Amino acid sequence: MGNTINPLIDIGQSEGAFVFGLGYFFQEEELNSAEGKPQNASTWTYKPYLGMDIPRDFRVSLAENSVFSKNIMGFKGIGEPPMVLAYSVVGAFNQAIMASRAERGLNPMFTFTAPLTIDKRAILGELTVNDLTF
Repeated sequence: MGNTINPLIDIGQSEGAFVFGLGYFFQEEELNSAEGKPQNASTWTYKPYLGMDIPRDFRVSLAENSVFSKNIMGFKGIGEPPMVLAYSVVGAFNQAIMASRAERGLNPMFTFTAPLTIDKRAILGELTVNDLTF
């Protein structure tokens, strides 16, 4: 990321961008009515990720001596890479769904569209209430 001006701010930005990515890839689905009007345009129907959705063990560190000489003070932006890194969790979910399907004798291959919401995960896994344990 280059030279940091304030490491605590940069770590907070990285954490926030990763959690933003989790929301984008898993929760932020735009739903529209038949007339094309947004159905989740308020805080009562739109549910972004909150503090309790952040991973419990979430360690962020900055690379040392990563000078970026082509910018002001060797600084480089930090928001986009962690947001894109959140897609790694989508890959983990895909692997888990494929393994679950194969374990139950289903074709492990499937197609999904983001966001990978809870209902889509259940449908892709071809899960029923009997498959779930609490």
